Amino acid sequence: MDEEFKDIPISNVEIIFSVFTKDGKQFHSTGIQYSRPLPLTVYGIWALRQGIPIGVLDLVQQQANDPAPYPECFQILIATDEGAMWGRKCPHCGGYWRTASPGLVQTAICCYCGGHSEAHECLSDAQRVYVEACCTLFQRALDEKREGRFTIPARKLLEGIEITVVEGDRPEFFAEKGRQTKFSCTACGNRNDILGRYGYCCSCGTRNDLDMFGADIDLIRSALNNGGSSSAALKEAVDAFDTIGRNYARQLLSKIPMTSARRTRWEKANFAQLSDVSADLLRDFDIDILSGLDAADANRANRMFHRRHLFTHRGGIVDEKYLEESGDSSVQLGQLIRETNENVHHLLSLLTRIGRNLQRGFHSIIPVHEEPIRYHQEHLARLKRAKER
Repeated sequence: MDEEFKDIPISNVEIIFSVFTKDGKQFHSTGIQYSRPLPLTVYGIWALRQGIPIGVLDLVQQQANDPAPYPECFQILIATDEGAMWGRKCPHCGGYWRTASPGLVQTAICCYCGGHSEAHECLSDAQRVYVEACCTLFQRALDEKREGRFTIPARKLLEGIEITVVEGDRPEFFAEKGRQTKFSCTACGNRNDILGRYGYCCSCGTRNDLDMFGADIDLIRSALNNGGSSSAALKEAVDAFDTIGRNYARQLLSKIPMTSARRTRWEKANFAQLSDVSADLLRDFDIDILSGLDAADANRANRMFHRRHLFTHRGGIVDEKYLEESGDSSVQLGQLIRETNENVHHLLSLLTRIGRNLQRGFHSIIPVHEEPIRYHQEHLARLKRAKER
């Protein structure tokens, strides 16, 4: 929490711009150097001389003279900040986050709206100012019409030049902003830093709701095992599931065309009503969140969801609605239910399976990028083989 919303300076790399003449023509190249003992990663973009990003620079192919997308473009190298991440700003929703993957393997994915964009299209405000400043200084060097190697620290780029500030005041130096939740994607390994708690991975597009839900389940189990209230644990577990369920519903609402009646129904969807929402998901989206559960487990989960309603709204006292809807014949009208740890632990295991089904079903509709996931799996396999040697 100490890093929330704090400025994170760009790595203070030394920017290199070289100008040379060959066969009477003026040529130029760019580079960077860095000597601090901190992690650094770099990628490149093409920018018009006015400072407008127009494409991604393939640093591998560039060795083979990969041509610029337009004449008279500059190559701009963008380094990570001092936290080894890049700031990103979604061109669709305006959301800002930080990531360890700029979106080179496949398009970058907004952690908030899930919109796709190329790496040069989702630069942060600080990076856009940096690109414009680089282009201004590079053009000055060319206008001097002399050969040479020019260098300047990144944090001194703004001295003595006029720039177009995207929003807010003119920055004193290039800095990104820390967010609230850092998470490593379990599917592709990419690190993300987002506002709030839930979102997409910027690299592969896998949502982190299931991982956050799993962390909540672990905390609930730990509290139970350390003498916590079983009824409180039951309420917390169902509430946590309701939270991620509504998250998925909001994303489906934003991405799938629906009739007004269906849209209204899903805007009001209550994932604390397991039997209703499971039937609705299967009917409307072909998502079977009870897949793999036998009838006994499905009934038991449904009964526990109804008990959660009793503990929340009736103080745990059985009413006629509970008897009618839960099918629980082990209690009678007016009885105070005394929940057991065993029942709650069993529900937690069932909720983990139900959550996986929900995540799997969601991504069968909103697909992920497979390449970053495959690369990550291959990397893990290589590490495993190396350890076994």
